[in-house]
Amino acid sequence: MFQLIVLFSTSLLFGHIAACIWIALGTSEDGWLTTLQANDENFAEYEPYQVYIFALYWIFTVLTTVGFGDFTGVSTDEYLFSICLEFCGLTFFSLLTGLITPLVTPDKNFVGMQLDKSDSLDLWIKKLQQANSTIVSFYLPAELYLSVSETVEEAFKNDYNLIIEEFPFY
Repeated sequence: MFQLIVLFSTSLLFGHIAACIWIALGTSEDGWLTTLQANDENFAEYEPYQVYIFALYWIFTVLTTVGFGDFTGVSTDEYLFSICLEFCGLTFFSLLTGLITPLVTPDKNFVGMQLDKSDSLDLWIKKLQQANSTIVSFYLPAELYLSVSETVEEAFKNDYNLIIEEFPFY
């Protein structure tokens, strides 16, 4: 969770820096901001904080690789900046996917496999009891159940092939 908070904070900081660069590129003589202010009467009246929010909007649409296309650069520098920003967005989502995947996938280490096998054993014994109880009133005595459980768990612990076969690469 800490890594997600750090990643989120870093992305906000990166978005801020990129928005400032985008505004700086746009204020040049042939930049996007100068062009918009000259061509759009409403945009000419925007306050600096509104231009900043607009730049943040544009930065995050490009970072998320959506890039609506409603606003684009007009100079070569702005186009190059956009390309670099798209690659940063790809990297960001790769990192985000790598951080989130372990949070939502089950543990597939050795201990996790042992626990899965133990759970499967308990389920198997209960099904065996249920199948036999329909014919005759049959239940495993508690001592026998514990003995079978311990014996099979010990077999799992000592026979690594039983568990290794469960890995997808096998």
